Amino acid sequence: MILGFSNGDFYPINDSSFDRFSVEQTEIFKLDGRARAIELHVSNKKHLKHLLENVDKDQYSSFDYISLHAPTKNYQNNKKGHEVLTLIEKICQKWPIKNIVLHPDEVKDWELFLDYKDLPWSLENIHNVKDVDVVIQELKAIFQKYPFFKFTFDLQHLYIVEPDLQSVRKFYQEFSDRLVEYHISSYEPELIHGALFKNSKQNVIIKGVHNINVPIIIESAFVNVNEVEKEFRYINQKLKSYMNSTNPIRKKRNRVLADYQKRLTNLKSKQIAMAQKILQAKKSNFNFNN
Repeated sequence: MILGFSNGDFYPINDSSFDRFSVEQTEIFKLDGRARAIELHVSNKKHLKHLLENVDKDQYSSFDYISLHAPTKNYQNNKKGHEVLTLIEKICQKWPIKNIVLHPDEVKDWELFLDYKDLPWSLENIHNVKDVDVVIQELKAIFQKYPFFKFTFDLQHLYIVEPDLQSVRKFYQEFSDRLVEYHISSYEPELIHGALFKNSKQNVIIKGVHNINVPIIIESAFVNVNEVEKEFRYINQKLKSYMNSTNPIRKKRNRVLADYQKRLTNLKSKQIAMAQKILQAKKSNFNFNN
């Protein structure tokens, strides 16, 4: 399982939006090598330039998976649009970026991306459209016309629209072959993204992860450094627990093991009972002969 953080998760307490690219914060998100993924969240063109000019290439070398959350801006097929995508292209040359996440509602002209279709783009389901079926149909239309786009499933976004995540299977039915990344966090109205370990009532968001072979990015907002470890441990444990209880192969294996254990216990009980009978018979025979 590849689990890690967005480097923007300290946004409630950062003095500057550039703090997310510091060596110190990167080390925190590594968790001594246990966190295998990092998503570089860039909010604007200045962030893109900062990554290229001021961040050492080796800073993210220990991560198995690196993705990039592209700026939320109006992407148009003009000079400014090409400047941003050219910077993203250069970042993909500097680091082995596996996924570039876009909000589809920020794109005004999809033709802009045709010159950059070899980059690992994906579209994220958004939460400002309250009809899930509309979101799915809009994504399907884009994927059909521009098949080089993959899919990033933001389960917190779906939760905002649909707290019971009733439509989660619809997304898997339509886009499982395009799924390249998950985003998870709790929903807090003030911060938007909150920590799941603080809100177990929203564990349905974690349960929405059906494929642990797909990288999972934690987008929870933290108000202190200690929360990073707590959130990672909490989500990691819950994911393993849910996978063990819901995965059909694991369920079958667990049933087989339980049945075997029951048979073994019964066999041991019979053996013990038989041994006791033999011992009792020997005692009786000994008493009779004496």
